[in-house]
Amino acid sequence: MAEGRLRGLRLDAGGSYRDPTIIGYRRADKIVNPANLTAAIEDPSVDAFTPIYSSGYTLATATIGYSLRLAKNRPVELTLRVDNALDENEPH
Repeated sequence: MAEGRLRGLRLDAGGSYRDPTIIGYRRADKIVNPANLTAAIEDPSVDAFTPIYSSGYTLATATIGYSLRLAKNRPVELTLRVDNALDENEPH
């Protein structure tokens, strides 16, 4: 903004997306034994090479700033930055 009271005002926004990532591997998942409902067996659909993924997520950042000059023409810049502006708090 070049004129008036809003001269020196700055508004910024940004974001980043994180793809799902491998956080581990399954090894010995157990399921109920269909032949004996009181016993557990290893799940045949997974093995030591079956990955476990985190979920993907988006983070947003918002910034507002204001530039001004004080006595003796000394420049001052005030900035407020809000990380995680969308309040992303689900476990990843």
